[in-house]
Amino acid sequence: MIVFAHHVAVELLGREFSPRTPLEHAFTFAVVGFVLATSLYGTVTIARKASELIRTRVGHRDA
Repeated sequence: MIVFAHHVAVELLGREFSPRTPLEHAFTFAVVGFVLATSLYGTVTIARKASELIRTRVGHRDA
């Protein structure tokens, strides 16, 4: 289950990490949440700019 995937140890900067305490869990979820939020923001921004670019180029062809 994906909910328990954070209990698998991962290697970060050459060290093994697996959250054990509530503070480590909170920090891990905060970092993962930040990464997902910024990734989503970047994806939406790229999609908007690509959509705008396509609309402006298609608009110039018709004129």
